[in-house]
Amino acid sequence: MQARGVGGGQGSSAIEVKKAQADAMKVMQLIRAVMTHGHLDSDIDPLEMSKTYADAGVDKYYNPGSRMKSLIDPAFYGFT
Repeated sequence: MQARGVGGGQGSSAIEVKKAQADAMKVMQLIRAVMTHGHLDSDIDPLEMSKTYADAGVDKYYNPGSRMKSLIDPAFYGFT
């Protein structure tokens, strides 16, 4: 079995092919996560309401994106 881009064009081992397939799947998952959750990483708080919420002690209720931001971090998928 030979996979493009794996093993320098020579016959690739099954382990290398499986790793390349797993990496490709992770890249597709990362792309999908950025497409669906990428807006959470943008800075759209010109009034700095997050500071107001934090001062009032209710920031955890008004910050739904904090948990989703980890999905758009390449390290979440094992990339550096």
